[in-house]
Amino acid sequence: MVEEIMKKYGYFNFFRDSPINDNIGRITFVSKENYLVMTPKGELIGKLKGRYSYEIEDAKEFPYVGDWVSIQYTGNEKEVLIDHLFRRKNRISRKMRGKQFSEQIIACNVDYIIFCMSTDENFSLRLLEKYLYAFSCPNSKSLLVLTKKDLAENVEKNIKKIKELYPNLEVIATSIYEDSSIKLLLPYLLEGTTSVIIGSSGVGKSTLINHIAGKEIFKTREISKKTQRGKHTTTFRKLIYLGEGLGCIIDTPGLSSVSLWSSYNSNSAFSDIEELSLHCKFRNCTHTVEKGCAVLKGVKDGIISEDRYKNFIKLKREENFMKSKIDFNINKKRNKEIEEREKMKKSKKRK
Repeated sequence: MVEEIMKKYGYFNFFRDSPINDNIGRITFVSKENYLVMTPKGELIGKLKGRYSYEIEDAKEFPYVGDWVSIQYTGNEKEVLIDHLFRRKNRISRKMRGKQFSEQIIACNVDYIIFCMSTDENFSLRLLEKYLYAFSCPNSKSLLVLTKKDLAENVEKNIKKIKELYPNLEVIATSIYEDSSIKLLLPYLLEGTTSVIIGSSGVGKSTLINHIAGKEIFKTREISKKTQRGKHTTTFRKLIYLGEGLGCIIDTPGLSSVSLWSSYNSNSAFSDIEELSLHCKFRNCTHTVEKGCAVLKGVKDGIISEDRYKNFIKLKREENFMKSKIDFNINKKRNKEIEEREKMKKSKKRK
């Protein structure tokens, strides 16, 4: 029983041949104060142990949905204490919304990143580029799911456009009214694997998960007739088990915007442009004004579309800006620590 629970939540996929440890659990939900942790004894409330919490120096060192942690059982059979975070194989992040320059972790330790987009008039290649640029990460595979194909007439046309840019990207068009199309997703949701589903509000993420699981796990809402935009059905991140023979999936709130944090694998979004850039005259070419720029020549010759080029430059600038702000904050924190150490030294000398 114990082994079955942890196997379903990806224990052996993460720890490989290590035997089940009763003091290891997986984070399934995060609130401001507590966690939900799937343990060999079931899903329990988790709290950070005082010493562990005190030693955390950076926000990314806190546990997030999908993380594996070591736990201690307490006198309360419904609670555990979290005292260690196991090293992640990957994490998906974006910049926190607003003016604050900090990382917002969306999901950790995933095998598949499922980008969900509807096939109606809101479909956008530029948005797909941004998804791939912002969220592709190491040790994971990307999958694009086009929903609501029963409501669109241009599904095959959109798939053709996508395949021209991303021949290696798996694309699946689905409709909740066609069970055969939903079943095409099952090979990517095998037992022991963990997927995260990402997309805008109203594209059908929660509806898709409900149909895969064969029951209503997440509530769904209709598209706004006034704005033709989705309403936020999912307002939190939750890792759930999909059912017998299937893996786990992390549902996420609909994205109203995509703010870059770090592009781990940005080349996968613009591999054609990156390949052309190898032929630029200058190694540090910005691909904007330089003579001998192979990318600008590609745009002029029609090899790269103007819109795709503009999106590439926009994302590169956004990424460079974020890197400069991150470096600034790191240096600011380091200088503050040095100042504090110097103050302590002076204080000791006076004594």
